[in-house]
Amino acid sequence: MELENAKKIADVVIKRLSPYCQKIEVAGSIRRRKAIAHDID
Repeated sequence: MELENAKKIADVVIKRLSPYCQKIEVAGSIRRRKAIAHDID
């Protein structure tokens, strides 16, 4: 998956989970800004 698509999905996940979490952040390929993200951590 291209980085921009993965970032959009991660943003949605963060938005939906944030009311239930004290701390939430994106990690893995997206945080490292790899051109292709194989998963969202």
